[in-house]
Amino acid sequence: MGIKRLPSYRDFWSTNEILHDAFVSGLMPVRKLLWILGNIHLNDNNLMPKKSEKNFDKLYKVRPFLDHLSEMFFKVFKPGHKQAIDESMIKFKG
Repeated sequence: MGIKRLPSYRDFWSTNEILHDAFVSGLMPVRKLLWILGNIHLNDNNLMPKKSEKNFDKLYKVRPFLDHLSEMFFKVFKPGHKQAIDESMIKFKG
């Protein structure tokens, strides 16, 4: 969940000082997070292609949301003449 990686979501609410995260646990109770994760679905899991299939998509579960965001960004963002793109904006792969 973000930068701090833990074996389980529940560990952010742990009483163990090493695992506990006051910021995350202060945002909402663990039961509410687990309810959200269990009840909000963006795509039908029954139609999800298997990893062995050619059309497998790692982002299948959130693909409709990503497509919608992309469409909205394309509609709303109108680049002007005062726009600069340089090499520091692109991830280095060397």
